[in-house]
Amino acid sequence: MSAHAPPPDSRKTKYAPVGSSAHHVGTEDDNDGPAVGLLRLNTLPERLVEDPPQVSYRDESVCDAFHARVGWLGLFLIGLWSAAFIIDAFEHTLQANVELAHFVPLIIGQGGNAGSQAVSSVIRALAGKEIDVHSRPAAGFVVAKESAVGALCGLVLGVFVLVVGYCCRIVSFNVGVVVCISLPLVSLWANFLGATLPLLAARLRRTPA
Repeated sequence: MSAHAPPPDSRKTKYAPVGSSAHHVGTEDDNDGPAVGLLRLNTLPERLVEDPPQVSYRDESVCDAFHARVGWLGLFLIGLWSAAFIIDAFEHTLQANVELAHFVPLIIGQGGNAGSQAVSSVIRALAGKEIDVHSRPAAGFVVAKESAVGALCGLVLGVFVLVVGYCCRIVSFNVGVVVCISLPLVSLWANFLGATLPLLAARLRRTPA
């Protein structure tokens, strides 16, 4: 008895090369069949398939870089200006506690350093497509994680300033406690902004850097 091979399937099958953005394997009229080990294009959300247009650094002109960055710098300038007004509002308190005024640059600098770390981490994750900016749970997790990291780092550094400053008689105990409380709060707020702003920019299809 001769074995007859089954007739070839006349339906067309589409394949995509490995590494391409469209990994669709299946027949034209087979829309809901299983595809083992492969992803169907029609099962992926459109926003995850289509990458936003990116301009390479070499092709970006000076004017393009200026327009992309001056807005963020202006926003940060307003934040620093607000901090100056807040310090001015507590001028009498700082005059009565000159020792506390010495730690104001330390607290502001710590906030800037913490925020820069958060921004760098989030932009690196966005560049590696590890975050779906259109997913609220994913974005919320990133913001919560960075805020918690900032609070913990600020708390450890605040305790360090308190212990070392008080033991070495660099700072009084009361001022050390104020610095110890301020650093976690400032770091938390800085990391919150550092994680939120890049995600917001990416969702609005703006350059997050």
